[in-house]
Amino acid sequence: MIPLFGLNGAGGAWYQIPESAHVAIHVFNILGKKVGTLVNSVRPKGFHMISGIAAELPGGHYILSFETGDLFTMKTFSVIR
Repeated sequence: MIPLFGLNGAGGAWYQIPESAHVAIHVFNILGKKVGTLVNSVRPKGFHMISGIAAELPGGHYILSFETGDLFTMKTFSVIR
């Protein structure tokens, strides 16, 4: 099984990893400036949820990066206030 990562409509994200691994999830604004770190630690295998991603962000477009092992992926999302 490969790691999976996604966003949900309630302002959160989820990820699933097949084995314990270091996970880094960062939020960048549309200009590429890092505006937050959600996870940056070794996490146990399994399914994980992150809620309230947009709670502290002003309205705008953002990029959420997910990195674990050899996998790096990004998702975009918008905050509308």
